Amino acid sequence: MPSRAARSALFLIALMTLGGLCACSPTLPSREPDIRGTITSIVRSGNQGTMRIEAEPGATGDAKAAVTITAATTLLRAVDGASPEPITLDDIAEGMSADAWFTGPVAESYPVQATGEAILVSE
Repeated sequence: MPSRAARSALFLIALMTLGGLCACSPTLPSREPDIRGTITSIVRSGNQGTMRIEAEPGATGDAKAAVTITAATTLLRAVDGASPEPITLDDIAEGMSADAWFTGPVAESYPVQATGEAILVSE
């Protein structure tokens, strides 16, 4: 049986490892999303691509965004009564509701063009 000091050291290592795993769980930004709406198109290229999100699909003058998805973009699906779960771009479909947070510069065209920091989708 390991000594008390060895057990304490093993406990601390396990605790730090668990803390590290929790810190790696994807989270959403603490600010309001930059756009909230419906995904009206997706262009995929491997695990990256671009999606168009429209606040009111088909309406003229409403908020619309072309959001670039990179390997660094956090993709999550809302789960009733639980924390959002990580997903891949393949799990996202046109017609889903989406909240998107941008990172870096935003091209002020219409629609705006930005890189996604995080995308939260729901059915």
